[in-house]
Amino acid sequence: MILYHFTAPTNVESILRQGLMPAQRFDSALGYGRNAVWLTTKPTREISERHKVLWRERRPDLYSDSQEWLPAATVRLSVRIPSHDRKLVQYVPWLRKHPWEDCPDIDDEIVRVGMKDFWIYFGVITPDRLSVEESA
Repeated sequence: MILYHFTAPTNVESILRQGLMPAQRFDSALGYGRNAVWLTTKPTREISERHKVLWRERRPDLYSDSQEWLPAATVRLSVRIPSHDRKLVQYVPWLRKHPWEDCPDIDDEIVRVGMKDFWIYFGVITPDRLSVEESA
């Protein structure tokens, strides 16, 4: 299975030497003490039209006309992981099975639409599974 990880150009050398490490910080999308590498099936930084509409309706004060979900100075890494790897899970189904207090609302369409393409990997992704695809 091919997935993508987007990162700042300054991180690429270290990632290609050490691999992708699970986030070592509190992440409101995972809950306290859960560290993972974020991946996506989306090969671009573009935001879907449906997601733009939802954000515009929900938070017009915060909405910008940005067409992308990440900054322009971002490098895309291609990640090869077998789909049967037990450390790899789709985010939305995982969230449904592992709720915590104040976790994102899985029934919120903005979560389902915005996160449907995201996966999480609970482990280190070794450098041999990575390649630099492009500056995206």
